[in-house]
Amino acid sequence: MAKGHDKGSAFERKISKELSLWWTSGKREDVFWRTSQSGGRATTRSKQSKDTFGQYGDIQAADPIGQPLMDLVSIELKTGYKGACMLDVLEKTKTQHPLYERFLEQAEGDAKKAGVPFWLLITRRHGKQIMVWMPSVLFSRIKRNIIHNERKVVRPDIRIRVPRYFTEEKTEWVIDGFTWNRFICYVDPYRLARDA
Repeated sequence: MAKGHDKGSAFERKISKELSLWWTSGKREDVFWRTSQSGGRATTRSKQSKDTFGQYGDIQAADPIGQPLMDLVSIELKTGYKGACMLDVLEKTKTQHPLYERFLEQAEGDAKKAGVPFWLLITRRHGKQIMVWMPSVLFSRIKRNIIHNERKVVRPDIRIRVPRYFTEEKTEWVIDGFTWNRFICYVDPYRLARDA
C-alpha cells in the first residue's frame, strides 16, 4: 500500500506542477498543489455535514490566480491500478461495477460537493500516456477555448457512452478523453479562465 501511495503522491505533484506551468504559460510551477490528504480531509468533514473550501478532489489552487479553474472543475487523479482501464466500463455487464466507473462516480461526487459544475479525471496506467477524461458537456463548453488548427478542428481522442447501472437516475455518462499532452497543448487557459 505504501508503494502505491508514493506513486500516487508523485503523480499528484507532477500534475500540479504541469497544470501550474500550463496555467501561467510556463512562468510558474506553484499555482496548483495537492489537496490536504488528497481530498481525504474534505471527505471526512463531509461525513460530519461540514464543508471544506478548496479541498475536494486531488488538486487545489495554492495561489488565488488558479482559483478560476477550481471554480469550473474538480480534479481527480488516479494512477496505477494494474489491469484496470476505461474500456472496462464499456465491456461490463449489468452486475459489474468496474474500478474506472467508481473513479467517474468519485469525480462527479467531488464536483457536486465542491459546488462546481464540472470535473476532470486524470489517469495514468503503467507505461501508458496520461489521459484526461471529462463530461462531454464540458468539452462542448471549452471548444471555443481550443486553439483551432487551420486545417483541422480539434476533437476528443475518444468519446464513450457509459450506462449507469448503480445510480438512481439510470442514465448514462457521455465522456470525452484526451491525451494529457493534447489537452494542455490545445486548451487555452486564459480564455478558459475568462469564461469560467
